[in-house]
Amino acid sequence: MPAQHSKNIALTGQLEGWVDELVASGEYRSASEVVRDGLRLLKERRDRSAAELAGIRASSLILPMPGSAKARIKLIAASLPKVPARTPCDAPLRRA
Repeated sequence: MPAQHSKNIALTGQLEGWVDELVASGEYRSASEVVRDGLRLLKERRDRSAAELAGIRASSLILPMPGSAKARIKLIAASLPKVPARTPCDAPLRRA
């Protein structure tokens, strides 16, 4: 894939050596490929983390919600699982 834009980046000696090893081993054709692959992985990790955080926020209802405390409580209560009401045959027996 030809580069559409170019950037100059500075690497530590350790990272530069590792990039050179990856290219020399034939795993990548160029240092640019190494950097692009690393950036793709970083993006995937951040996207996954953002999705996990959104799931946690949704499941624990820590989303910022506008309105009064009473409205927030109603919203939370509405999202809780419904528990079936007790029927007369489920009720404990009363002794006279």
